[in-house]
Amino acid sequence: MKVWLPLFPRDHRKPHSFLSQRIMLPFHINIYPLAVLFEDALVLGAVNDTLLYDSLYTRNTAREQLEVLFPFCVVERTSQIYLHHILRQLLVRNLGEQALLLAQSCAALPYFPHVLELMLHEVLEEEATSREPIPDPLLPTVAKFITEFPLFLQTVVHCARKTEYALWNYLFAAVGNPKDLFEECLMAQDLDTAASYLIILQNMEVPAVSRQHATLLFNTALEQGKWDLCRHMIRFLKAIGSGESETPPSTPTAQEPSSSGGFDFFRNRSISLSQSAENVPPSKFNLQKTLSMPSGPSGKR
Repeated sequence: MKVWLPLFPRDHRKPHSFLSQRIMLPFHINIYPLAVLFEDALVLGAVNDTLLYDSLYTRNTAREQLEVLFPFCVVERTSQIYLHHILRQLLVRNLGEQALLLAQSCAALPYFPHVLELMLHEVLEEEATSREPIPDPLLPTVAKFITEFPLFLQTVVHCARKTEYALWNYLFAAVGNPKDLFEECLMAQDLDTAASYLIILQNMEVPAVSRQHATLLFNTALEQGKWDLCRHMIRFLKAIGSGESETPPSTPTAQEPSSSGGFDFFRNRSISLSQSAENVPPSKFNLQKTLSMPSGPSGKR
């Protein structure tokens, strides 16, 4: 499919030359499109599934079995999300501001977190498994884009747990160190997401680091009275045991992402475990990151 997308300037500013025309954004879909729900960012269509059945016929004379193949087709109506394709095409064309405006207008959709996860997962799979070196990788740009939304931490950990372990180094080199993301979950009081990061730390760090973070999460859950999470943490700590690994796994370090036009909103995501909540600046608690753009009558922060 192709989307003929108009790009409007914000705040009645003078449009740039490349924004004065519509652009064509192509992407692939897995269904036959029949209708488009623009406000829902959905394509309604049909998908065909062909089955081959073996029918055995026997002759009365020679009693030979003849195999006859009869195809049986099943057509089902289905739908497919296409918003992540458009956002990705805009980021490839260095139109990050336009991509952010489009994403913010669709942020109320119930499956918007899934849209961000799909975009991150697809770019990760393509770049991390590529046999040829990528001169200008898109994953750092996608990671910076997702940080603009409060579900950034959940999106990263959900994508990681649905991805092969071999790709984790490439992922966390772009989105940030998993220890820093875990600590940021604690600062935001998102203990369930922090528990999901423990699985990442268990596979990427030595057991001592996993126990340290699990103990910290256990104490926090105990203070807040989340008893189910406390029971999970006790089982997790028992499963880790007291064994120490001599050589720790390689933990990716946050790489410097490539610059991309239209936005510049990468944040320093490092918070020390020894740093108390009282000493943390108020900005560290604010996970809602917004794009620095001139505000106007029609703009939203």
